[in-house]
Amino acid sequence: MGNPWMKFYPRDWRGDQALRSVSVAARGFWMECLCIMHEAKPYGHLVQNGKPVGGDTLARMAGVPVEEARSLLRELTEAGVLSVTRKGVVFSRRMTKDHARAQKGKAAVKRRKDRGFSSISDMPQASDTKQKSDAPRRLPSRLPSTQKPETRSQITPKPPDGGVSEGFEKFWDIYPRKVGKKAAVKAWGAAVKAAPLHDILPAAELYALSVIGKDPQYIPHASTWLNSQRWQDQLDTQGDSQDEDMARWQRLAGKK
Repeated sequence: MGNPWMKFYPRDWRGDQALRSVSVAARGFWMECLCIMHEAKPYGHLVQNGKPVGGDTLARMAGVPVEEARSLLRELTEAGVLSVTRKGVVFSRRMTKDHARAQKGKAAVKRRKDRGFSSISDMPQASDTKQKSDAPRRLPSRLPSTQKPETRSQITPKPPDGGVSEGFEKFWDIYPRKVGKKAAVKAWGAAVKAAPLHDILPAAELYALSVIGKDPQYIPHASTWLNSQRWQDQLDTQGDSQDEDMARWQRLAGKK
């Protein structure tokens, strides 16, 4: 049996600017989605029995018409409230991060118990194990440096992953076709100079939703999408029928 309760912080909920920018109906719909994701495996993902929840299934579970469910989901995506995995599964960033921290804490408690400690206070402290000596130290605590302080201060550490920014990694995780990463990194540098992240990332998530089930050969490379400034596109999914929507989810589930 799963956990019958989940963490909920009213102050964080009301202080989330992305969430406050959507309608009351969208916030209520998102809460229904959070309840579904609380009981899902993996935790925090909009799945049921290992398959993505979408189309009329999500509408029935939330108690709203199918078209309204699509409209509310689109509103949440455009506002950047929800995120989408590379396989097109909706998930909550906050829920997945909280769950990961909780699992890490449980693992730490288990390690302490395996070592025979009931709590952190029972574990030996560094001051208890440090050997003290009255003899004067003959060696300096650190090697001398011939580099001037002002020179050291001018050295800028390189970001991890060969200069790839955290913003690009988020975009790469969202974008539905993982081809030509080197070219995409180069295109990303020009894209972030032309538009802010809060324009590019939500647009990429919305685009990923719009191509669920589509043949990958008809999805442009990430570099093409960025160089063409496709985040400015106005995606129209109003004309999708219920059958098409369900077919996309079923094709996605079949690839997993």
